[in-house]
Amino acid sequence: MDLANLTDIFEGIDWGNAPSWVGSILTGLSLILAFRIILRDRKSAEREQAQCITLVWMTPDLEEGAGQYFIYNASDKPITSLRLFVKVMSPPSYDRRQTHTFGRDVLLPGERWMPSYPYQNAQAVIGELEFRDALRRDWSLDNDHNLQTVKPLSEREIRQAFKGAREENYDNA
Repeated sequence: MDLANLTDIFEGIDWGNAPSWVGSILTGLSLILAFRIILRDRKSAEREQAQCITLVWMTPDLEEGAGQYFIYNASDKPITSLRLFVKVMSPPSYDRRQTHTFGRDVLLPGERWMPSYPYQNAQAVIGELEFRDALRRDWSLDNDHNLQTVKPLSEREIRQAFKGAREENYDNA
């Protein structure tokens, strides 16, 4: 088959006029744009409640180095399964690191939570809050207000974690 025969194939086709082509292309582009806007709005709606959660490290006396975390639910729905992980590095060399975990089942709308652990002489404190929103999505919020989704563990990962914990417990007995 040569090139001359290819042009003969397309000769009998009515390709339409320019306004039809322009209208078709613009319709396709507007459908793509509408789809992208719907996806963007859906993502922002998914994050809406999680963005209303506040995690703040408060230091009433900077010279002492004492402080406390403050968590506030400014959303109109409760959050559940709260876990606050706090890593504390103490002076003078910051080699001594302590990790503390605090938990709470529910934080109602408008409610605040201040875990009761006074961090005395702690110069570097790193906190991360994990929680579940009303749509049952898991989130992580850190000191720098970085909000990320957290992938829930699969049943297999949970079994492996418990198996390892049981083995560790038996080794310590």
